[in-house]
Amino acid sequence: GTDSESFHWLNHLVGRPSSRLPLAHQHSTPTGLAIILCIMTATIAVPPAAPVVHSTGDKFLTGFEIFFRRTFLSLLILFLAPIIVILLWYTHAHLDGSFLALFERFYERGFFVTVYIDAWRPVAFGSPIAWKIIGGFVALQIMLDIAVPGKKYNGPVTPKGNVPHYKNNGLAVYLITMTLFAVFGLYLRVFDPAVVYDQFGYLLGAANLLGVVFAFFLYIKGSYFPSSSDVYPTGNLAFDYYYGVELYPRILGVDVKLMTNCRFGMMIWPLIILSFAAKQHQLNGALSDSMV
Repeated sequence: GTDSESFHWLNHLVGRPSSRLPLAHQHSTPTGLAIILCIMTATIAVPPAAPVVHSTGDKFLTGFEIFFRRTFLSLLILFLAPIIVILLWYTHAHLDGSFLALFERFYERGFFVTVYIDAWRPVAFGSPIAWKIIGGFVALQIMLDIAVPGKKYNGPVTPKGNVPHYKNNGLAVYLITMTLFAVFGLYLRVFDPAVVYDQFGYLLGAANLLGVVFAFFLYIKGSYFPSSSDVYPTGNLAFDYYYGVELYPRILGVDVKLMTNCRFGMMIWPLIILSFAAKQHQLNGALSDSMV
């Protein structure tokens, strides 16, 4: 377009408010919103899957390459991932899942106003109910992991000769978790089984905040109070915070990587789907083929 048109777009982009864009419906289908599940779990900061082993090849990297790979990319992921998660939820929950409507909102209200004022700020710190859900679920999974028996297994030997130990009780914990949800949520109605759907935006905000804080805690723990000798700091604060400095961190005997990945992350997926299905049944009186 012309220069004047370009500057007109720029004015909208940086945040000039407008009330011309009508508000969309407040609820999308639970099926459509469920695509956020994988991304939600990915935003929770967890320790690395493998240590950063510094080889002689590192000396061939230029200063810019080290900055780009370790500082810039780490900060980019840390900054963008929470924003993308909230925008996906906002698009589905408030714009009927239309990315065209999202881009129209960017144009009408400005990118920063849309992201921060409209999408981020209302849910950024979660809600009391969301924090209770997260706290209760975390406590339940830790308790089950400790209490439910299982065969002992050894993991691979680490570069520094340590051997991680695991208890194979994941399937039993999964069945117990689903049974508890079905009994207390669907049958006894102790809680509304659709509560996860109703609180999903707040849960995402709380999970983002928890991930940032917990990752900082793990960085401090790994730097000063490691669980083993498998500690691999690089000296780059951004990279070490994002990637982690400790290979197998444990807190009071609980394996943090196992708990965050295989319990908090993977156990919440089916619960979210069940909650979304319950909400769809409440709204429509039946489940769609895509939900089933």
